[in-house]
Amino acid sequence: MRIGLYTWGSEGDVRPFVALAAGLTRAGHDVSLGYVAIDGRDWGPTCTPLGFASRAIGPETMARARLSPGPHLDALLGRGNALQQVKGVVEGLLDPVAEEMWEDASRTVPGCDVVVTHLLHHGAATAALAAKIPLVTVQPAPVTPTRALPPMGAPDLGPLNGFSWWLADKLGRSWFLPRVNATRARAGVPLVTSMFPRPNPEVVLSLTCVSPTLVPRPADWEPYEVVTGFFDLPEGAHAWDRPPELDAFLRAGEAPVLMTFGSMLAMPSAETTHCVRSMLEAVEVAGCRAIVQASWADLPELPRSPNVLRLGRAPHPVLLSHCRAMVHHGGAGTTQAACLAGRPSVVVPFLGDQFFWASRLRALGVAKAPVPRTRLEGHALGRAIRVLIDDPTASRKAETVAAAMRKEDGVGNAVAHLERVLARG
Repeated sequence: MRIGLYTWGSEGDVRPFVALAAGLTRAGHDVSLGYVAIDGRDWGPTCTPLGFASRAIGPETMARARLSPGPHLDALLGRGNALQQVKGVVEGLLDPVAEEMWEDASRTVPGCDVVVTHLLHHGAATAALAAKIPLVTVQPAPVTPTRALPPMGAPDLGPLNGFSWWLADKLGRSWFLPRVNATRARAGVPLVTSMFPRPNPEVVLSLTCVSPTLVPRPADWEPYEVVTGFFDLPEGAHAWDRPPELDAFLRAGEAPVLMTFGSMLAMPSAETTHCVRSMLEAVEVAGCRAIVQASWADLPELPRSPNVLRLGRAPHPVLLSHCRAMVHHGGAGTTQAACLAGRPSVVVPFLGDQFFWASRLRALGVAKAPVPRTRLEGHALGRAIRVLIDDPTASRKAETVAAAMRKEDGVGNAVAHLERVLARG
């Protein structure tokens, strides 16, 4: 079967598609992946050894968009409310490359037997519908209305979550649907009037690639909506040249804390420097050792400490096996990597679903109260780290969560669901 995968976003949006493509390839399917990496990462060296073709869409456009001032920068720095943040990311990092995404999909979708898209890749979804090709969606966080969960970034209102979803649909119709319908109009596909049509006859399968240990499947979802489990890369797929200074640092003292804000620090700015400086100050306040990940070449010179190892991009599973805890932004992939490794977290949410993941980890007992990006400074973060690592209960609960997650097979479940649905026609 020829399967086309299409995604857009940060590492947490692309990595699950790489993992799923690898699983589908192992199952004997002919797979291709088209991706837009808003953080500039080249996924080719990871995809080629896994046996499938990949292509980066609009890398030059994305480089210009990342570096230009605009609403995306405010969003990534955690400014504004949840809706303003999502709008900022869409306007600043999706709109500039939307035409190239549509052109790529128009050219490649007709050769597919099934199309699998990220929920924001409306170009590929529309091209699939126009060609009458079965459409499957993948999302790295729950985005379907349910009484069990609130929309991303909204407070949990329990029985009133339905009202929050109604409001999210109303607000989304006002600014996001015009983008979707403009693409549908040019393809001759019927327009939509709701962000969350239920049931959705256009989508044959909806895969939410989160661990059911962290987020059980809501009972009021439709049968085609599935919680698969985390889409992790296959063992050995983490291509990385391990620096010798890492082993020297690990031998020199107690297990460190891993600290990273991922794609939130992808763009050089004064506030990016503030975030990194706060992490460095927090290490001294907490009295711990740390591995701090950042784009160090883009930063001004900051104070050095023998208690801090400075690293750039590196696979979290490898690092976490040597660390005692993790400080992170609460991205879906990073959150699940920390949980799968059995490490407790201090979460500093910036935008969107990161607040949701901070809340979930706290409810599971593997994290304390989050430190919002808008209140980030060294003393507050350092105290939060100290409270976490002094609490053995958080570590024990993190190991319990990890043991449950290791029994899951998110990619295998997704492949099986996809094959069963398509076999039924």
